Amino acid sequence: MKTVISKDEYGEYFDRYIQYSNGSDLSELLTAHRVEMGGIFKNLDEEKALFRYEKGKWSIKEVLGH
Repeated sequence: MKTVISKDEYGEYFDRYIQYSNGSDLSELLTAHRVEMGGIFKNLDEEKALFRYEKGKWSIKEVLGH
C-alpha cells in the first residue's frame, strides 16, 4: 500500500529517510525488516553476539537491543 506524505508534514532533514520508503506503508516496512533481521541473526550464538571489535565498543547484542 502506498502512502502519500506531504513535505509539509515533516522537517526537511528527514526527507532523505522518507524517500527510502518509496511511499510504502511504515507498518509493513517495519514488519518486513523485523522478519528479515530475525533471519539474519537467528543463528548467532551467545559468544558471537557478545563480540566487541574493541574494548569499550558495543557488542552486536547491545546494538540489536538498542
